[in-house]
Amino acid sequence: MQKLVIILTALLAIALVIGGICCKTEMSSTPVPTNTPTPAPTLAPTPTQMPTPIPTLIPTPTPVLTPVPTPEPTQAVTPAPTPVITPTPVPTQMPIIWYMPPPPPTPIPVAGVDAMGRPFEFSTPPQRIVSHVPSITATLFALGLNEQIVGVSDFCNYPEEAKSKPKIGGYFDPSIEAIVALEPDIVLTDGHVSAIDQLEGLGIPFVVIQPKDIDGVLDDISLLGYITAAEQMAEEIILDMRARIDAVVDTVGGAYTTRVFYVFDATDPTKPWTAGPTSFVNDLIQLAGGDNIAAQAAGPWVQFSIEELVDSDPEIIIVDSMMGTAVISPEEIKELTGWKDTTAAKEDRIYAIDGDLVNRTGPRIVQGLEEMAKVIHPELFGS
Repeated sequence: MQKLVIILTALLAIALVIGGICCKTEMSSTPVPTNTPTPAPTLAPTPTQMPTPIPTLIPTPTPVLTPVPTPEPTQAVTPAPTPVITPTPVPTQMPIIWYMPPPPPTPIPVAGVDAMGRPFEFSTPPQRIVSHVPSITATLFALGLNEQIVGVSDFCNYPEEAKSKPKIGGYFDPSIEAIVALEPDIVLTDGHVSAIDQLEGLGIPFVVIQPKDIDGVLDDISLLGYITAAEQMAEEIILDMRARIDAVVDTVGGAYTTRVFYVFDATDPTKPWTAGPTSFVNDLIQLAGGDNIAAQAAGPWVQFSIEELVDSDPEIIIVDSMMGTAVISPEEIKELTGWKDTTAAKEDRIYAIDGDLVNRTGPRIVQGLEEMAKVIHPELFGS
């Protein structure tokens, strides 16, 4: 930039000098007018005008820039980290969500036919239940219906919680007044006590549960689960029972069939009561790998003569035990005429079994089967 200024200044000076010379030449060549012509005077010779010398422009020397020494690099100072300021969240107003509670479940009606062929129907599953039969009471507790059970018979002693429930009297002589006072939605019975029929005229519905065999027990557990809206628990109980029954049957399969005599009542030892065909005890003996010597009798519970007993010669005698007491002790049997001559008495194979396990048609009947199998085939069940 500085050089450019110098050049422009020099050009400007040259232009001014040239302009001055031109002005002087013009002034000297212009004639001066006169009125009268006069003879031209003799002019003395004018000395020759020397041209004005053009000043020589001496260029201004370009200054020499002395480089400034670059300072030595120093160690960079690490700047302090800038603190991160977390903004305080500004609470925002949550949108209002209008919650509508779901509508109450639609009542599911319960309808069917009981063991006596009587139809029943309820608009909703019964919530206040009276059980007149010990096996039904045990089933209801197994289904988890403790809170719904409002009354039981005097003989309902299992499970332990059943003992604290309000009582409606004995099995054969239930109190209708006590049942009515409990205001039940349903009364469950087995159809063997006619007094229960009075409830129908009082507007209290009752349903008869009366299985005929092991499969019938499983079906009635399913039915009670349906009536009380406990189907899932009923299904679990049935699956467990079937698995345990199958395990016993598979274990005794192919084993020797042992002759068995079951004593239900020996009040008259010359004519003891025993389990005949279509009884649950007969079914359990067969499933456990035994041969019931009264399987050809006339009914489910029959009296056997002492002659029939001796002729059949049972290898095992099983005595029913009620409330923990056998109807007749093994020691007595060994001393009785005729009885002591049987193979069972001679080989000391006389056993007592809990009658509640084999006579009550509830979930525990499978436990009765397992106990029966241990007695008949101890070599297969380790006892």
